[in-house]
Amino acid sequence: LASGLELRQILPVLEGLSAAVAMTGRPENFSGVLLAYQQMLSTGRLMGGELNQLASAGIPAYQILREELGLTSDEMKRIGELGLDSKEVVILLSNELKQRFSGAMKETSQTAKGLE
Repeated sequence: LASGLELRQILPVLEGLSAAVAMTGRPENFSGVLLAYQQMLSTGRLMGGELNQLASAGIPAYQILREELGLTSDEMKRIGELGLDSKEVVILLSNELKQRFSGAMKETSQTAKGLE
C-alpha cells in the first residue's frame, strides 16, 4: 500500500478503507479493495478499472469523486483521460470514506461477523 504514500498517510488510508468495507457488510472484500488502491498508487494516475473494482466491492467511489471533484457524467465516463493524480484521489477517497462510514466500522466490530 505504501507506494507513493508517506508514512503518516498510511493509517488514515487504511482507516478509510476499513470503514468502507465495514459499511458494505462484506469484510472479505478488504483484500480486493486494498489491491485496487495499490493498483491506483502504482500507476500514478487514476484509471477507470480500479474504480470499477471499488464499485464492484460496494464502495461508492464514483459518487464520491463526482461530488467532491465536481465531475460531470461525461468526465466520469472518461476519468482515465483526465490525468487525476492517483495519490491525491486515494487520500480524498479515504478521507471521505472514513468520514461517511466510520460508524459502520464500530457497528460491524460488535457483531458476530465482525468478531470472526
